[in-house]
Amino acid sequence: MAIINLENYNASLKDIYLITGQGVTSNIYVFGGETITIVDSGNGAEENRIIPQLKEIFSKIPNVSKTILTHFHFDHIGGLDELMESYVLDIIIHKEEVPFLRDMNIKRLKEINAGDKIVMGEYLFDVIHTPGHSPGSVCLYEKKTKFLISGDTVFPNGSFGRYDFPFGNHKALLQSLKRLTEIDVKAMLPGHGLPTFSKVNQQIKLSFMAAKSYF
Repeated sequence: MAIINLENYNASLKDIYLITGQGVTSNIYVFGGETITIVDSGNGAEENRIIPQLKEIFSKIPNVSKTILTHFHFDHIGGLDELMESYVLDIIIHKEEVPFLRDMNIKRLKEINAGDKIVMGEYLFDVIHTPGHSPGSVCLYEKKTKFLISGDTVFPNGSFGRYDFPFGNHKALLQSLKRLTEIDVKAMLPGHGLPTFSKVNQQIKLSFMAAKSYF
């Protein structure tokens, strides 16, 4: 695993860290502050344990208050067990996917909906419902700094999420990508791969056009 301090690449992204993992696993974004918020939790494999990385970032065991999940796929939720063993934390996911996690006996579930606001550290995010990759996929948009946590909906360089998993929908994904072309994005923090900080709007439009021609 590797830890990347995103402030080193964009001064607006203060107290935000990216934890990358090994194998098929999501990026994990860590937001500092009085309490810590984590976005996605990786696949839960031993080589992708989260707590040791948090200790390295903060030089102690921090107080994690909540985890926000961009969607319910295994490579984004597998690390929940580790987090729940160490913390009493809220687990936040779009209402469409709450039942999937409830069936897994995950407690302290809180649902989010399109248009909701979420505070993470010093940032205030708008929840954008972006179905297609999964029914409850969400992106999180911070208006002040104009950065987007894009989950598996859209990726840099004209890429976009798969829709051929169970509950995927290519028409919904196309509409979600179109919605993302309508916002101003200066930095994209995707669910896999490295963030991008240059010509992000153009990259999202490329993703939409590629999906439109593909479908």
